[in-house]
Amino acid sequence: MKEVTISDIAKRAGVGKATVSRVLNGSGYVSAETRERVEDAIRDFDYTPSAAARTLSRRVGSSIGLVVPEVDNPFFGNIVQGVSQGTDLPIILANTENSAEQDVKVLRAMLEQRLRGLIYTPAVDYQGHPLEAEVHRMLSQMNAVVVLDRELAGARFDGVFTDNYEGAYASTRALVEAGHRRIGIVAGDMGLAIGRQRRAGFLRALEDAGLKLRPEDELHARFTAEGAYRETLRMLERPDRPSAFFVSNNLSSRGFIRAIFERGFNIPRDIGYIGFDVVDGLEMLGLKFSYLDRDVSRMGREAVKLLFERMERPEAPPRKLVLGSSLRLEGSEVRTGGGATRR
Repeated sequence: MKEVTISDIAKRAGVGKATVSRVLNGSGYVSAETRERVEDAIRDFDYTPSAAARTLSRRVGSSIGLVVPEVDNPFFGNIVQGVSQGTDLPIILANTENSAEQDVKVLRAMLEQRLRGLIYTPAVDYQGHPLEAEVHRMLSQMNAVVVLDRELAGARFDGVFTDNYEGAYASTRALVEAGHRRIGIVAGDMGLAIGRQRRAGFLRALEDAGLKLRPEDELHARFTAEGAYRETLRMLERPDRPSAFFVSNNLSSRGFIRAIFERGFNIPRDIGYIGFDVVDGLEMLGLKFSYLDRDVSRMGREAVKLLFERMERPEAPPRKLVLGSSLRLEGSEVRTGGGATRR
């Protein structure tokens, strides 16, 4: 089969080779209509330029890019800190607000910066998503890429992740060992692999203990504080409720804890609790809650290490680093009163 060239792309799109190069490299002005024609031609041919050709065709700058989906989430604040600790290079930070469309805009802008490399947390999984091919195409144009925290379906890039399944399993097991027999979950975003993995670990821990999740005891918060707050308020209106909850991330924990205390309940007197990740700031109020602890700054530092290794060895097989976590049991997993019905 004849190898596809830039000339083939240009002919199909009805443009010059220079225009195709500008689209591929994310440099220079190309009108939206022309860009769309070129990108359609690239997709038609399933064209990906070689790593050598990319390196030869563009100069590489001195900065690294960092793309996060929630810049206001303390978790990603600690990621930024870790990345900063791992390099003296300038860092260009961008936030996507968990939007696939914003993700594409940010990646396009990052391409124009001619970065040394990119550390990237996807806004969504992209598996089967209309923008999946576009995101993969743009990432393939980067000098080096490390995916961080959230896996990217179908990608062959280096990555730093957490064992979400095992962390959720250990957290739920701690609630079982504290004597709880009816345990609820504030679930994360099921559109993200990390949400599905944490839910699966929770369910397996219940199953191993001979317990089952009641449908009404699963609160859907999509990893947001507001969603968890709303769902927890509804749950508290029921006279019959779980004696403990596993909460799937730090933002959901904020909403869960807020609702509990606003309604005059208490953790752990009325409801046991363990959260995935620490809720920053509570210790200043003298509140100690049990949580699954991850060394988030280390995740950022390890991502930088992988990025520089990729720059030095561009043809090496992709590496996937999965970091462990540890439970910090502060007593909130053990219900001390009788305010909730345990079954």
